[in-house]
Amino acid sequence: MIFEDCRLTGMQLNYYSICKRKLYIYSKGVSFESENEMVKMGKAIENMAYRDKNKNLQINNINVDFVDDCMLLSEVKKSDKMRGADTLQLKYYLYYLRKYYDTIIEYGVLRYPDLNKTEKVYLSKEDEQLFPIMMKEIDDIINSDICPPVINNKICKKCAYHDFCYI
Repeated sequence: MIFEDCRLTGMQLNYYSICKRKLYIYSKGVSFESENEMVKMGKAIENMAYRDKNKNLQINNINVDFVDDCMLLSEVKKSDKMRGADTLQLKYYLYYLRKYYDTIIEYGVLRYPDLNKTEKVYLSKEDEQLFPIMMKEIDDIINSDICPPVINNKICKKCAYHDFCYI
């Protein structure tokens, strides 16, 4: 088992899907999440909605929001506006456990408690083939000497990194 491949976190996969600049800055150790009101609200929702669960299961570099009694992985999100990135993050957890621990978990669940919505997420064979490519792209981004450009997207306004990018 080679663990050099698995140093990426779920957040890095999430940020890769949303904004390469955010991925780069976060990966350099600069984090603004703890001060961001949207992030604080998301943490509060997770804590209130799932008090009785085994939360924040840390497995090397991945941090699953919670695991229920049946070993079902769950990722909790405030809203489904970043559903693609949320799905990618959960698929990465399933991929990671399959590749490095020979653990086959059929699916994980995205949970949006404020929306009273859950969604099963499956890891396909195509996903398994794409992850090494994405992981290489992420490595190239975070090891570059050049920070990716600002994306100027409407999502930037609520981002924890907004002031860093636009000042």
